[in-house]
Amino acid sequence: MEEKNHAEEAEDFLFENMGAFYNRNARKFKDFEEKLGVDIWFLEHFRMHFKLRNQRLKTKGREASANSKHLKGKAGLYREMSTILQSGWAKPRSNPKNILFVNSRFVREDGKFRFNSEETKSWTLVMNRELGTVMDDGFRKQWSNTMNTDAIIFRYFLSFRWIVDGPSFYWKLQKTLKKLTVKSRFDESILLGLKAAVPSFMLYWVRFNSMQMFFNRMNCENILMWDENSPQQKVIQYAARSKGIQVGAIQHGSIYKHHPAYAYAQYDFPPLLPDVTFVWGSKFRDVLTGLNGYRPESIVITGKVKEQIELVDSNQPGNFWLYASQPLRNGALREQILLDVCKAANKGFEIVIRPHPTEQFDGYFNEISSRAGLNNIRIERHPSLLQHLSACKGLIVTSSTVGFEFLEFNKPMIVMDYLEQDLMHWIKNDLGTKVINLEELEAALKKGQFVASDSRKDIIESLFYKNDDRALNRILQHFN
Repeated sequence: MEEKNHAEEAEDFLFENMGAFYNRNARKFKDFEEKLGVDIWFLEHFRMHFKLRNQRLKTKGREASANSKHLKGKAGLYREMSTILQSGWAKPRSNPKNILFVNSRFVREDGKFRFNSEETKSWTLVMNRELGTVMDDGFRKQWSNTMNTDAIIFRYFLSFRWIVDGPSFYWKLQKTLKKLTVKSRFDESILLGLKAAVPSFMLYWVRFNSMQMFFNRMNCENILMWDENSPQQKVIQYAARSKGIQVGAIQHGSIYKHHPAYAYAQYDFPPLLPDVTFVWGSKFRDVLTGLNGYRPESIVITGKVKEQIELVDSNQPGNFWLYASQPLRNGALREQILLDVCKAANKGFEIVIRPHPTEQFDGYFNEISSRAGLNNIRIERHPSLLQHLSACKGLIVTSSTVGFEFLEFNKPMIVMDYLEQDLMHWIKNDLGTKVINLEELEAALKKGQFVASDSRKDIIESLFYKNDDRALNRILQHFN
């Protein structure tokens, strides 16, 4: 409980003091935004939040794990430039009125979309690769045949505007950073974080200018996107705003009180947010409009956009438990949970690890499993996630969105709530079994029973509205 309180106190401290830093310097950030079109604070604040939280909790971050999807070094730079050059001939087939930006997580490994693309025929799809990341094979198949953000950036480079834009942005950025008011050691750590992010800001600036030039040439009226508050998507919003384009955001993961990408009530001047955010259910609407500072009129409940797959018969589950791994920002917690999962597997429980889409390498899992005395831990990225959920006996999860997707299968879910925060409120709502250590994990695996609470139906409706296959249709109808 002491560790739980320490974690919650750290979150509260960060929200209060990071908000105070911004509010104290708001006029300087806003002056920069008025001149250059973006507020740099809201391009970096939630990544900085996680870094500062790990410092306060004295734990390593997820970057401590060996491999990632992000390109690094000279080889990474060469591959990045090569990718952009290869994209240069992709052109929009028309002058689109409506654009849907599609991230890699919404393309299957066979190159097919995870959503019902038949419903999006009246929209132009733009494959949205983040700069500095490696494409998987499925996304590359769509990327090579469809308009993509790399081609948009390539055209910006051909304009040679970056020769003037880049240095101008850099010097104005440095000037703004020097003006920021610092009143404490914590403020100094924030300023150091902003200064360290200058290369990232330059990257975002290229993307912003590219998208702005793209929108200048189009008669676009509406755009839709997922993951809208991450920095490389946020600059698309800024570019769209400059042209009067309406921005819609589709909920892609869990939203909770202390999620820094969605919590803005502590700011005197909230950031640019989507004109409309489409959420899964009333629970997430209430979080956004209650503690997180969103305008009630900007939230529309539509249900969750479901993956289009053929499910196996969930009444005949397999004999294995599925552990939904995720790259937790708290690296020590991530390591301990995985270690206990492997120890449980080593004691005879059949467990399959399902890596998060960003966990593209097996080295981390193999290293931890070997420490547990297990040399053959099952790591599976196939079949599709929902087919895995349909086939498994039960789910082991920490705070991944996978837990929400699993609820409709009516099978046992074990929640590894080691910090006793119950971030997703699964335990509070009697949707999963709470465990806080290896002993409790083994007991829950041994019991393995599913008992539906009386309130389960109402809770699922608050999470997923109608829980049907019509969510994407409702979203698109909003723009008709």
